[in-house]
Amino acid sequence: MRRRRYLASVAGLAAAGGCLGPLSAAMPGDGDGGPALPADCPSFAADAATVCVGDDAAATFARSDATVDAGGSFTATLTNRDADAVGLNPYAWTVYRRDGDGWTQVAPDAFVEPWQTLAGGESRTWHVRVGDANATSASDDDVHVGPLDLDRGEHAFVVLAAVDGDRTEFVAPFAVT
Repeated sequence: MRRRRYLASVAGLAAAGGCLGPLSAAMPGDGDGGPALPADCPSFAADAATVCVGDDAAATFARSDATVDAGGSFTATLTNRDADAVGLNPYAWTVYRRDGDGWTQVAPDAFVEPWQTLAGGESRTWHVRVGDANATSASDDDVHVGPLDLDRGEHAFVVLAAVDGDRTEFVAPFAVT
């Protein structure tokens, strides 16, 4: 039953052209012409379903903050709510920067390759540091990213995973102010 429900949600994602639902309310800039979050959820892997922050799916993605300053941080959390299994390499994350009408990968250059599985109800959290942000306390299972040298503007933190064996990208757009 869970697999059918997940496949139905993936079919809905494909029909909608990417993400379903609002992007956690695409937020305006900071009032001084600062960057805004992308109006649409970007997609980077043509051969994968896309789950964006706020989408209702068998596995979900959440972020603590939509904007971060050059010395700040945020967390992104992938949670297996209802899938039989979510397999992932927690170090296979990517950060993209919006450049005009396209996106450019800005980090990382390479990553290690351990494979982990999240059972139902389990989560994995990434602590993303920008600029000179201090490391935050985290559990042993959390992944520390950065500090990243990111320019002001729109970005996306992306994690690829296998949800019930199907390739899925989890996207958390954010803005650096």
